[in-house]
Amino acid sequence: MACLAIGTYFARYWRKSGDRLFLCLSAGFWIFAINYAVLGLLPLADERRAYAFVLRLVGFVAILIGVRLKDRELVEHMRLDGAMRSSTDRTRVI
Repeated sequence: MACLAIGTYFARYWRKSGDRLFLCLSAGFWIFAINYAVLGLLPLADERRAYAFVLRLVGFVAILIGVRLKDRELVEHMRLDGAMRSSTDRTRVI
């Protein structure tokens, strides 16, 4: 239940900001909520419980994708910011 609430919390921030990191975090926590629901429905002795952990792996991969996308976005922003600074420095020298 908590994972569902956390996913909804991140989805609200994604709608406000449009940042893909919040979308990936939201998806990851919703997948965790599904994982816990599946584990709660299966009996302890059921061999299918191991397959339910694939959902958890998918949730972590979604979060890692979001972090990687944010990292790329920040690197590109810093690269463009550095290029703009160096071009303004050249105009001052001339």
